[in-house]
Amino acid sequence: MREISARRSLSDFASWFGTGVILVALWAFLSTNTSTAEYFPTLPAVWSALSENWVILSRHFGATAKSSMAGFALGMLAAISSTMITVLWQPTRQVFSFIAIVLYSIPLIAAAPLSALIFGTHFSGAALGCIGAFLPIYLSGIQAGDRASRMFGEMELSYGASEWDITRTVRLPLIVRGWFVGAQSGWLWAVLGALLGDFTGGRWGLGTFLVGTLSRGDPARVWVIVLLCVLLSLLGLLVIRIIGRVLGTDSSWDTLESTVPMESTPSNEKKRNVATGMARITLFLLIWQFVAWMINIDGGVFSSPLDLLDLGSSILLGSSEISIDYLLMQFGSTFFLAFTGIAVSLATAFTIASLQYLFPILTRPVVLGILITQVTPIVAFIPLIAFYFGRDAASIVIIVVFSTIYPSYTIFLKALDSIPHTALEVIRGFGGNAWAELRKVRIPNAAWMSVVALRLAVGRAFLGAMTAEYLLTGTGLGGILGQTRSLLDFRFIWLICVVIAFVTFVLDSLIRAVEKKTRMLVGSNNSK
Repeated sequence: MREISARRSLSDFASWFGTGVILVALWAFLSTNTSTAEYFPTLPAVWSALSENWVILSRHFGATAKSSMAGFALGMLAAISSTMITVLWQPTRQVFSFIAIVLYSIPLIAAAPLSALIFGTHFSGAALGCIGAFLPIYLSGIQAGDRASRMFGEMELSYGASEWDITRTVRLPLIVRGWFVGAQSGWLWAVLGALLGDFTGGRWGLGTFLVGTLSRGDPARVWVIVLLCVLLSLLGLLVIRIIGRVLGTDSSWDTLESTVPMESTPSNEKKRNVATGMARITLFLLIWQFVAWMINIDGGVFSSPLDLLDLGSSILLGSSEISIDYLLMQFGSTFFLAFTGIAVSLATAFTIASLQYLFPILTRPVVLGILITQVTPIVAFIPLIAFYFGRDAASIVIIVVFSTIYPSYTIFLKALDSIPHTALEVIRGFGGNAWAELRKVRIPNAAWMSVVALRLAVGRAFLGAMTAEYLLTGTGLGGILGQTRSLLDFRFIWLICVVIAFVTFVLDSLIRAVEKKTRMLVGSNNSK
């Protein structure tokens, strides 16, 4: 078995290495072709840009790395503490579930200006990194604990074990593995948070260097930033994988995406669920109002719910700097571009996942490109998109596609691969080939997973769209974030955060309801 496993690993390595060589050769061709050389610098040109700016780039790289590590460490510590509190005291699960929903619903780019106001530009990146890292690590730990309870909890209780014994011997080992699974995704979000923190006015950081590059038509300099962001992401992932392997909790690459919102606790009493939800929201608003009253900072730096209610009233009555018509128009623009990008992303991901069964070798370069979009912070692509496609709506759609295609691809690939062997054997028994399997069995049984992919894509799509608007076009909700900073009334930033969080939560709830009904229909059809 070891020889077979080693041989298979060597074969996979050789295949991916060959794909990398093909991509490098393609790059060399594009950089020397007269019609594309302007957009694809040669590798020596990229190296020259790196060496010429190495002194200043090293300081920018170090600043972003420090913010990323600080945010990741704080997020990891908060996630571990929250997970253990939730596991040991189940009543707190509802509280942390609500916190997770709130964090999931707010795009980091919307929280970036608030982070700079509250924590200062120097610590903004670490704060955003902490927020980004906390959610996937916490959710992975909770999901692992639930899985352990379902698998072994009842058996342990039947032998007279206490809850603490079950947690110590059964839940905790799987929870630790879950933390390492979530840590991989958490590190990527920590890097993204650090880069977004650089945009808020920090002196050093790759994000600061990136903003200065947006106004320059220097493709080599742009690619240097992209490669440094990829390097920072990969170094962190490598360290996490090594630590996980040493501790015996290593996880495979296909578990990287663990930012799925936690499932709500099942209940047959819908009225009670609604009442509980309203009670949580009311308690959250009261705590928010109390904290804002205690801090008592003028100018909306820490706005309260009453401040936002007053601002909303002034917008509706037409006495605000931003009219309701303008706000609705910009929201409609962001909403339309985000869902256009989702549609393109889902269609592309489903097509690539399907073609991978027919032409596995030919699709390897495309799959490698999808993996690159996962490990590269989305803001690193923005100067490339601006350089190649300009600063218009098409660029925003492309950024949304880059933000959402990896989770969509992995979902469709797993769905296409989870077909019962009996169904495939029937097709093969009648002489069907791979195309027949794909057309008659795999695609019909996996198409419904587009609902799951849509649910996962909504939050990422708003993040990508608003980030592109903030840095490129100045339109939409992302553009309003930039405009309101000059008004010195930061209540607008809080209002946008609340609006986008509410919309994301409503969309997630609606899609989740459709997903639940779809699962029931698929399950009933399969049981017939």
